[in-house]
Amino acid sequence: MSRFKVCQLCKKEFNTMYRIIVDNSKKWIFSCEVCLKGAKPNNNFYRYGGTWKK
Repeated sequence: MSRFKVCQLCKKEFNTMYRIIVDNSKKWIFSCEVCLKGAKPNNNFYRYGGTWKK
């Protein structure tokens, strides 16, 4: 049985997600790998909080 989560940045479903903070709201979101790589560079608010897998 495959499980999926929706990336909170691109709104697509993935079976591997990354728990991150990307802004000053300090709220954790789930992101796909592509969005993670886009949000990480030069972002002082970026924090990694773990990987969720199927």
